[in-house]
Amino acid sequence: MMLFGVFLLLLGHYFLSYVDLPASMGVKGIIICAACIAFGVLFSLPTKMYLTFYLVTRENEQACEPYNDRTDK
Repeated sequence: MMLFGVFLLLLGHYFLSYVDLPASMGVKGIIICAACIAFGVLFSLPTKMYLTFYLVTRENEQACEPYNDRTDK
């Protein structure tokens, strides 16, 4: 799902910036670009949450290491 979300984000950016879809299709082009970007963010959100939780737990484990070393001596 993450790769699909990133693909949709890049596709929406491509439509918006390089193909200039809103200028050629009008409101429908804007809707297509916005939908690609919105669904891309939606599908990549669980991955961002997982990475955030993983990095926070890793940071907490590293922060506790000096305290664990003091109790061993």
